[in-house]
Amino acid sequence: MTVEQAGRPVDVRISFDPPTLNLMLFHRVGKARSALTRKIVVSGPRPWLLPAFLRVVRLP
Repeated sequence: MTVEQAGRPVDVRISFDPPTLNLMLFHRVGKARSALTRKIVVSGPRPWLLPAFLRVVRLP
């Protein structure tokens, strides 16, 4: 994750329902189900960068 100056374009935006994100991170709810129910929405000009980012970040 990097922090940049305000005003620069972002690669990915994530909108989420906090309980659903927590359950997804602990593998209690599937990623596809979370996306299809629109509890987690990934948007932005380059959303394909998100999986590579999630492989680097250590999650429980």
